Amino acid sequence: MLADYLGDDEKGRGYIALMRRAADHGIYDRIVRWGTSPRPEATTVAVVRMLLPSTDRMQMANILGMSLESLEERLALVLPRGVRDYARTLSCRLPHWHRF
Repeated sequence: MLADYLGDDEKGRGYIALMRRAADHGIYDRIVRWGTSPRPEATTVAVVRMLLPSTDRMQMANILGMSLESLEERLALVLPRGVRDYARTLSCRLPHWHRF
């Protein structure tokens, strides 16, 4: 589900929107490092709340049958790896000459 969310191009959703929110909150550099780290460390629920709109978190919780608090705790663990994995797929889409 997280990969689908990050790949969503709908306005206000997806990887690009997440990175814009990170920049707005002054944590862009930290989030970019998740994309380059072999093992990004877990983050905090506060960061999850900054990066993912409450309506999106509530929708995910409903789909997964979890409480919002449980979902946020889980996202604090998996969001850094999800961002890393998604960022790696982006580099695969660039032309060969652009990857350097």
